[in-house]
Amino acid sequence: LYIKNKTGINEIIENAAQSRKNDKKWKLNRMVRLDRDILRIATTELVYREDIPVEVICNEAVKIAEKYGGDESKKFVNGVLRDIVELTRAKKVDV
Repeated sequence: LYIKNKTGINEIIENAAQSRKNDKKWKLNRMVRLDRDILRIATTELVYREDIPVEVICNEAVKIAEKYGGDESKKFVNGVLRDIVELTRAKKVDV
């Protein structure tokens, strides 16, 4: 699903990362590769797999970031995903 829809998914991630309220704003090409890939997978699931609960998608993404990412990965992925959920599923799910 990501390959077929990568332009739209990348736009969602960048819009969320650029609209961060209290944190540093990030462009997609400036993100750590692992964090960016985790966000791509999670965003694809959020947008195209409504049968998977938001909490499951976000928890799994944050666990992967915590296990394999850098010191700030968990916090960064969690924050950007929170904004992505607001952009993609705000009307459907209350996180």
